[in-house]
Amino acid sequence: MHLPTTLLLLCQSHLTHATPPKRGLVYIGSKTSPTDDKTWASKNTDLTWYYNFGSNPTPSLSNTKYEYVPMLWGAPTTSPSSGTFYNTVKGLKDGGMNITHVLGFNEPDGATSTGGSAISASDAAKIWISEMQPLRSLGVKLGAPATVGSGAGILWLQAFFKACGGNCDVDFFPIHWYGGFGGLAGYVGSMRATFGNGSGNVKWWVTEFAYPQGSVGDAGAFLNESLKWLDGQADVERYSYFGTYRTSVSNWVGPGAAMLDGEGRLTDIGGLYLGTRDVGTGGAMGMKSLSWGLLVLVVLPLLV
Repeated sequence: MHLPTTLLLLCQSHLTHATPPKRGLVYIGSKTSPTDDKTWASKNTDLTWYYNFGSNPTPSLSNTKYEYVPMLWGAPTTSPSSGTFYNTVKGLKDGGMNITHVLGFNEPDGATSTGGSAISASDAAKIWISEMQPLRSLGVKLGAPATVGSGAGILWLQAFFKACGGNCDVDFFPIHWYGGFGGLAGYVGSMRATFGNGSGNVKWWVTEFAYPQGSVGDAGAFLNESLKWLDGQADVERYSYFGTYRTSVSNWVGPGAAMLDGEGRLTDIGGLYLGTRDVGTGGAMGMKSLSWGLLVLVVLPLLV
């Protein structure tokens, strides 16, 4: 028996899956579970780019389709005028790697005990001018320092640009957010209002986001809503969910947000983010699969 044409087209539209071009990976390596890298290196994901908090690419991801984005994490261990980061990125480009963007300091307004790089706005401005600014002459786009997602982070950025004295150009603003979806959308709005110049041409990357210390259901609902919203924002160029770890490790964000279970298998959260279809039916993937299940229930009576 053949499906009616309209129903066949509807089924095909649900089965078609386009890769979200914005979706990236926050790579967090594990010395105790290096085999987890096979999951991130899979060819069957929705990922298009990654960063690893460093200036050199991750070897296990070298043969993937992902574009690598280097980061100047904090203050160089050598003199700010030495050009260490600049030379590293230039070397990657000279070696044939397609480096189109770089990320600035990681949470410079945060303490090192919580993962921040703890740099003053004035010191960051000096380092930026010597290490980051020259990369623009190579055609590389520069991401502003990614501050903690709070009003204090906005104040730090304002102090940074003041200390730069007009000598620090940025091409996009990375954003970090840990909390509910309403807070994420609101904080992006605050960044737009403060640094967007009212033009709508400023670009944003949400390079860390997750629902911390919540259940799998909380994390799944947050991720579902966030992905739909981020994909629909024309000025949000890229985003990367913070969850590339096992539930047994869980970082401070909590096991509910983890993309791998204690054995290194994809959780439903991980399956949802990577675009994998062969995971369980609970949690986030269960919510994502609901529309297909309802479609089947609707179609079957019509075939009788």
